[in-house]
Amino acid sequence: LASALKYMNEKSVVHRDLKPQNILLTFDPNRRLHPIPRPTYSNSTSYCLVPLPYLKLADFGFARSLNSTNLASTLCGSPLYMAPEILDCKTYSANVDLWSLGTILYELV
Repeated sequence: LASALKYMNEKSVVHRDLKPQNILLTFDPNRRLHPIPRPTYSNSTSYCLVPLPYLKLADFGFARSLNSTNLASTLCGSPLYMAPEILDCKTYSANVDLWSLGTILYELV
């Protein structure tokens, strides 16, 4: 998730509706297989190859191009994951996605 936000920041894109429902867990059969140890009840030196899942961000309906000199002021997104500056109807930058990421990680813990 952090690498996706970093990439979006490099492209001057702010998602503005980051929440668990917009994070997709998927498998790509073309990706490299990773060895993982078999369960402890079997031979400990054996491994099985499995495709590891990866995350995708979805629903860019509220996304906007926002460079470092522009600020947004639109009230949009999901209230439980909104940064305080959005809820206070203040101008905000792409840092609001970091707040949303923090709330998601806190929820996962």
